[in-house]
Amino acid sequence: MKRRSEKRARSRILAVLWLSLATVLMLSLLGCGSGSSSDTSGGSSYNSTLTDSQSTKIQTMITERTGNPSYENVPAMVMGIKQDNKTAWYGTAGYSDNSTLTPVKYTDKFRIGSISKTFTATVVLQLAQEGKLSLSDNVSSWLPTVASTLTNYSLGSITIKNLLNHTSGIHTYTDFTDSIFLAAYSNPYRIFTSSEVMSVINSHSPDFTVGTSWEYSNSNYYLLGLIIEAASGETYENQVQKRILTPLGMTSTEVPASGNPYISGSYAHGYMYDSTTSKMIERSDSDPSYPFASGSIVSNIPDLLKWMQALYNGTLLNSTYHALQMSSIDLSTYGMGNYNYGLGIMTEGDYNIIGHRGQIFAYDCSIQHYTTYDYDLAVCVNRSLFDENVTTYANTNSLILYDTLTVLAGSTVKPSTKQPVKRSNVRTPLTEY
Repeated sequence: MKRRSEKRARSRILAVLWLSLATVLMLSLLGCGSGSSSDTSGGSSYNSTLTDSQSTKIQTMITERTGNPSYENVPAMVMGIKQDNKTAWYGTAGYSDNSTLTPVKYTDKFRIGSISKTFTATVVLQLAQEGKLSLSDNVSSWLPTVASTLTNYSLGSITIKNLLNHTSGIHTYTDFTDSIFLAAYSNPYRIFTSSEVMSVINSHSPDFTVGTSWEYSNSNYYLLGLIIEAASGETYENQVQKRILTPLGMTSTEVPASGNPYISGSYAHGYMYDSTTSKMIERSDSDPSYPFASGSIVSNIPDLLKWMQALYNGTLLNSTYHALQMSSIDLSTYGMGNYNYGLGIMTEGDYNIIGHRGQIFAYDCSIQHYTTYDYDLAVCVNRSLFDENVTTYANTNSLILYDTLTVLAGSTVKPSTKQPVKRSNVRTPLTEY
């Protein structure tokens, strides 16, 4: 009788233990998709090849800087890090959809803004190495109709290389005050024609005489998109797909055509600040006709790591044209700090990184190669960092990437001392180098 009672007691204890364990597991799973916007639930990392210490420190930073008003209240953040041929590490925090509190996944897509310029430049360089155009060709020889429209500019004196390295003097068409920016801002579904864009460009005088200075301009890369189409006889979208995405197996990257403002598959919903209501609003949809070849591409972090590695290694170019792409202008000459700009790619000397940043409505991303330790990094957040309510961190580099480099170098994490760009200092979005 005593033995039977002991057996029943042990059974009850085991049942309670299993029930408790099941409850903990269930609550843990439910907790990943719940909490306020400042509760960075859903944080996780995958396939870590970093040291345990590095992984913990970087994931902690990602978690702490997501949904945090001190770090611009970004709803979600995804980061990827890869060294040589090792397996990539991914860290995530926050929500891909604030309305459903869906945890962001490391495979979710983002709009990558001006990182698109690295794709555009590479296609132009491929066309040049195939002899289909020359970097010394003047713009008017490829775009005679555009040349007759842009009467404020002498496109016969501006070369394709001037467009690539932003020495053309052509004013950007994306000023905050320009009618086309205001129209795109207020209506994400509006389709813009190239004639409308040319009209805005021609409403401005040149920033400087061609070749005498440097100024980042989205007009340069819009024109390069038109030149790609003229030289190839195909659409810009088809050329990027055929020359870059398919060869590299970038199956989660898309180049949407005009009239397609949507992101396919699983993506992080984008958010931006609405100054009229003083609230954050969703702005995932955006017609690509506005940024075109200067910033229309959609991708995810695994694909961006793949692209950064190919870009840095010159996988899709011969040695001559890869060297040309990496050859750069010292921007300190023009008061731009310790930066160098090549042909669609930028070096930050203070941090020993080379890559490109990208901003567009509701999204901010960066891809960089850390030359000191041979790491490729990619990071995206799903909110605009050029919004009026941004106070401190105006791009993903200052938000987290610089401090991530500190961890990778084996140093103590401390806030970046580099002064970030503020909206009050810039005239246009999509100005991320």
